[in-house]
Amino acid sequence: LASSSPRRIELLRQVGFSPIVSPPDADETPRKDEGPAKMVSRLAREKARSVASRLGGADWLVIAADTIVVAPGGKKILGKPRDAEEAKRMLRAL
Repeated sequence: LASSSPRRIELLRQVGFSPIVSPPDADETPRKDEGPAKMVSRLAREKARSVASRLGGADWLVIAADTIVVAPGGKKILGKPRDAEEAKRMLRAL
């Protein structure tokens, strides 16, 4: 699993998998003119590639995903809040 998300790990365990967890190395900074759908697709691919590159060509299934939050209107991607106050503002906006 190309993630350290406790929720993703738990979901896989609930359906009977015992994932090997390997946190990916991916720059999660939005790119210029990159919309939400393109961003999550790019990040999932980059995370999968990051982990796959460490496996040395072995036959492994790498599962990767990304989650983002988008402000009302669907255009502005809300990043990870810097602190509790920013998190509160984001939640109020949603």
